[in-house]
Amino acid sequence: MSTGNDHRPLLGTLAGRAGLGETFATEALGVILQSSGMRAALLRFLEQNLSVDLSGVAHVLTEVDHSEFGRTDIEGQDASGRPLVIIEAKFGATLTVDQAARYLALQASECAGHQSALVLLMPKARTEDAAQLMRRAAGRVVPNDSAMASVSWTEILDVLTAALGENDRGPRSLEADLIQLNALVEARTRFVLEPLGGAAMGEEWQTRRAELVGLVDIATQQLADHLGVWRGPQVARRDIAYAPSYYLKAAGPVPGTHFSVGLHSGFASEGLTPMWLRFHKVTGERLAVKRIRGFLGDAPRYAPVLRNDGGHLWVPIDLDPHQADEALVESVVEQVVAILVEARAESAERELKQTT
Repeated sequence: MSTGNDHRPLLGTLAGRAGLGETFATEALGVILQSSGMRAALLRFLEQNLSVDLSGVAHVLTEVDHSEFGRTDIEGQDASGRPLVIIEAKFGATLTVDQAARYLALQASECAGHQSALVLLMPKARTEDAAQLMRRAAGRVVPNDSAMASVSWTEILDVLTAALGENDRGPRSLEADLIQLNALVEARTRFVLEPLGGAAMGEEWQTRRAELVGLVDIATQQLADHLGVWRGPQVARRDIAYAPSYYLKAAGPVPGTHFSVGLHSGFASEGLTPMWLRFHKVTGERLAVKRIRGFLGDAPRYAPVLRNDGGHLWVPIDLDPHQADEALVESVVEQVVAILVEARAESAERELKQTT
């Protein structure tokens, strides 16, 4: 048994197992917030950062069903059951404007005359997009007096850890609980990927398959957040060359376009990148893919590398063999956005020419 500082807490080691995900972590945080000291530390942090009075919060509940307003992850209620604080916690799952707007509407309905706060608890990489989403949600709920914040799991757990007292430490303590939860959160929210080296091109990518699957997962989730669009479930059939992949909707250069980002073993076997963006042959309006092919085919940057296979349009996503961690995720996201922007620019220019 290791006793050194390199020991990884149990929940961090088991973080990839089924069941140890977003819901488990949210319930665990809810349990920790049953402690009056931990609850006070969180409320103090929110009050200081949001300039709001939350002294009326009497207790914390998890998974509270509010019918048409939806189910909240964590609530800080007052003695009358008003949801003065609502915390929506996410790891990788999609958060929608509608969902945030429903929580604001719930607080507008039940907390009138009382100060309240809506908190989006996210991985650090998603906090900025979540803040933008929250502002869009606020525009849908008028009047809306809730204070709003997008904060990272790490920030909240650091606040709670700093508030531990002498009696909160030891092997059976709040300190031990926070160490375990922090390890789980870090494992599930921080993307760790060593430089791909030779696995960035060609068949060698299969030696890093599990990590590249994770790259597809987090990059497509960030795309969904950044573009404000729907992300479908993972397509993961191993009997097809293009898997796993995720579809995203309504952000393409043609209205209604579905595109996906995933791993293509067939193209990689030719010595190319394993990661590709695909515009499906039957997506969007009639002849959508044909139009997109024309737009990108006119762009010098993309014309030489476009692929037509199975009636679909394929665009390669380059993987820098020297990049690692979040930098590689950002590179993938930026490349996909650049492809969409290029197609839109061509589309706008053509429409302008047709009207002159």
